[in-house]
Amino acid sequence: MEEETARIFIYTPLVHFKDVKSFGDFKIQVDNDGLILDSEIPKHLRKKYYELCISQNKFLHENLKKGLHRKLATGVILETINIADAIRAAKPSTALSDLESYDATLKAFEDLGMAVGFLRARIDKLLSFPRESISVIESKRNELDAAEDEMRYLKAKLKCFKMLMIEKLIGEICGLEVKYEEHSAVFKNVAGAPW
Repeated sequence: MEEETARIFIYTPLVHFKDVKSFGDFKIQVDNDGLILDSEIPKHLRKKYYELCISQNKFLHENLKKGLHRKLATGVILETINIADAIRAAKPSTALSDLESYDATLKAFEDLGMAVGFLRARIDKLLSFPRESISVIESKRNELDAAEDEMRYLKAKLKCFKMLMIEKLIGEICGLEVKYEEHSAVFKNVAGAPW
């Protein structure tokens, strides 16, 4: 049997962003009914979301589609926070597919009315860097791999060629020595033959 935590949803008059002077004034309200989702979102994440809203000088969720289920609205806000953290933590080695996935998710949130264009713009900037530099590095690594493969092939071929040349020269020397011995014997016979 699964225990459910009782949550209290408070409805208050709609607060405008211009009235928010500090984190204490910050309430995550959805719909014109003034449903507050603060109890759905841990304080440390609300603080991060507050900072995102402050950076844009507006509630990012203020234009979420009306009638959106509170759990979906909460999920959108939480995932926006996660993606913002992931963008901030991105490194040049971050997979392009991760950044593209974040952008696709944010696009869907934007379609629901979430103001995440600034996050998508940051992703777009980040995507413009790695595509150029990573592809150039990959291309050069592929060239290096091909050059190293060619070098190994040529070294093996040269080694084989050297062995064949050495064997050929040894064979020629042996043949010449045999002929020399034969000629030497004939030479001695001719030189020592009676007059």
